[in-house]
Amino acid sequence: MDLLQNPFHILTASPRDNRRRIMELADERSLLLDSSQCMAARSDLTNPRKRLSAEIAWLPGIGPKRADEMLSLLESSPTDLLSVDKLSSTARANLLAAGLARLPTRNVDDTGRWILEIAWAFEDIDPEELSGLINEERVVSGFPEVSDTSAVEAEVQERRMHYRQIIKSALDSLPSKKLVETVTAIVDEATDEGEEQGPILIADLVDAYEVEAQGFLDKEEGNIKTLIGKIRIDVDAGRPDSVLAPTVNQLIRVVENWDTVAQPIQVSTKGRGISHDASHRVASMVRSLAIDMYNEHGKLNFSQQLTGMIQEVFAEVVEVAERADEDADALENIVEQRTRLIENAKKDAERWRREITYEADVGAVFKDK
Repeated sequence: MDLLQNPFHILTASPRDNRRRIMELADERSLLLDSSQCMAARSDLTNPRKRLSAEIAWLPGIGPKRADEMLSLLESSPTDLLSVDKLSSTARANLLAAGLARLPTRNVDDTGRWILEIAWAFEDIDPEELSGLINEERVVSGFPEVSDTSAVEAEVQERRMHYRQIIKSALDSLPSKKLVETVTAIVDEATDEGEEQGPILIADLVDAYEVEAQGFLDKEEGNIKTLIGKIRIDVDAGRPDSVLAPTVNQLIRVVENWDTVAQPIQVSTKGRGISHDASHRVASMVRSLAIDMYNEHGKLNFSQQLTGMIQEVFAEVVEVAERADEDADALENIVEQRTRLIENAKKDAERWRREITYEADVGAVFKDK
């Protein structure tokens, strides 16, 4: 329920108005608006159970005068709502959700900031505290107080669904590339780059995002498998590095492209302490290729290139990153060992060259004598 569709707004009523006043307002508004709409609003506000939905979707804890000011700002200058303070968490979340739906223009930074503010406001909603705010106004209006906190909790979950819809609509209005950038920035900030769990609405956002992105991720994962298969065929056939290099580079680009879309999912799952199976699958395929290219074919440079890419791309997937670091260390040790062997071989060759020259020189002196 949007603020401007709320029964309180339709009837220009306040949660402090009693039943009689609500009836009068319904009659007055029927002269200006659709009468059935006004009668439905009257029914919602005079029925204690239905009224709870309207109260929680309204501006609880905010007096009538300030509520009017906020609604006026919503209709005339929604961009200014972000700076409004001293509101209850529920009132702030409802006001910002309505404002986000009405922003005249959207970019990555602004959209991300609004979504984060809504998520943090929702996170701060306390059903018991909210019950207290509602009951304070019910005492004034003469309606029975709310005694069942579970009813309030259920309505709060309804608001959660509403906020999710508002957030999704805002993101869907962005071009695909900007949408990915926005979600990535939101998740990074909300979870401290995966170090914290973050607000529940951000987890909801990522879950919905993952569903939408699944088709792309599956398609790109298929392309990654195809490229890995091609590289294996070429390296088994003894193709030169000049032939292998373009395909290896293409594989790296495709994995990086896959990761750009998967990034917010990886960060969110890290913050929630759960595993992102698709990241493990893709990383495992590339890692297996990197290992085989060195162990079976001695392609150290390609193995290092792929391992370095895994380290960078899957830095947020802890188990994968740790294995990649171990692989990189092992390859670095191999390089160091090779370097030492080559240097030792050069030293040995130089020593033998000097000894042979010395022996030749000595032999020449003896012949002269």
